[in-house]
Amino acid sequence: MRSTFGTRLAAVGAIAAIAAFGVGCGSGDDDGGSGATAAATTADGATAPKIAFLTGDISDFGQGQVNGLRSVAEANGGSLTIFDGGFDAQRQNADCQDVVTTGKYNGIVMNGNSGPAAVACVTAAREAGIPIVALETAIGPDPEKLEPQVEGVVGSVLIPASSTAEGQIELLREACEQLRADPCNYLLIIGDRSYQLDDTRMKVFEEQLGGDAGYKRLGLGEDGYDGAVGQRVVNDLLRAQPNTDVIVASTDSTAVQAAKVVKDLGREGRVLITGDGGSREGVKGIAAGDVFSTQALLPVQMGEIAAQMIVDAVNGRAIERDAVSVYDLTEPRVLKQDNVDAFTPEWG
Repeated sequence: MRSTFGTRLAAVGAIAAIAAFGVGCGSGDDDGGSGATAAATTADGATAPKIAFLTGDISDFGQGQVNGLRSVAEANGGSLTIFDGGFDAQRQNADCQDVVTTGKYNGIVMNGNSGPAAVACVTAAREAGIPIVALETAIGPDPEKLEPQVEGVVGSVLIPASSTAEGQIELLREACEQLRADPCNYLLIIGDRSYQLDDTRMKVFEEQLGGDAGYKRLGLGEDGYDGAVGQRVVNDLLRAQPNTDVIVASTDSTAVQAAKVVKDLGREGRVLITGDGGSREGVKGIAAGDVFSTQALLPVQMGEIAAQMIVDAVNGRAIERDAVSVYDLTEPRVLKQDNVDAFTPEWG
């Protein structure tokens, strides 16, 4: 699908954007610019992208996205400013207000904490003539829809929520089968239950395993996608639930730390660990046999694609492909000890 976006710099747009939000505050670094939406040009006359990245996940995985976004922005004579709203949709919308009203940015990439809540940001940005690209999570009422759902969103580069959860469930099933555990007792570690991807993850796990007598969830933990926090969470849960068979980690960062806990508790070989993301450390853990498996993700490429969509949008060019799933980029998608050498990780 092709998408185009004509950038409008009229003052009425900025006024409408302010009205859409009311009063709020932001948290990004100031990188210059004032007045109407920034429209610096490059030596060849192209519009340089001044991108605001609204996110709640500046983890090692999120940093990979930042690296991809920045590389494309700077290669096109532009810049990237990060607004970290934590896992707080209201704070993220306040950051969006700052981005829209300062006039320093001509493009927004948004990893929305909540797809429906992020629509307010899109509305204000659209009125100010600022295109938005959804990164990682969908913006709009449908968390499963890959294509842009809201006018003003010019592209989406997403991690499909249900598909990710279903992939984790399949890895869990395979780990349980290897252990011949019946029923199979597992721990589920997520990032943050208020985050759209994790909300979907929990729903899918409940729908597929909640009524299955062959699987029993012994504990649920939140790590904020921080491996150090994940290590503490897993330690507490595993000590409280010594009959655990499998640990389903939120990311490879926590999976690697969980492997240390399993070793410290003398549970090697009796507790298997699945990760998510295909990090450098996760790949090493799989090769060494410390982590059972993971799903591969490419955050740098995700960031690069999202930033290029903004570059095209601010220059009035058609976006040839405005809906991209990260799983279209990864091969192989599932990493185990027998194929992990075929994958080149981008983060962690």
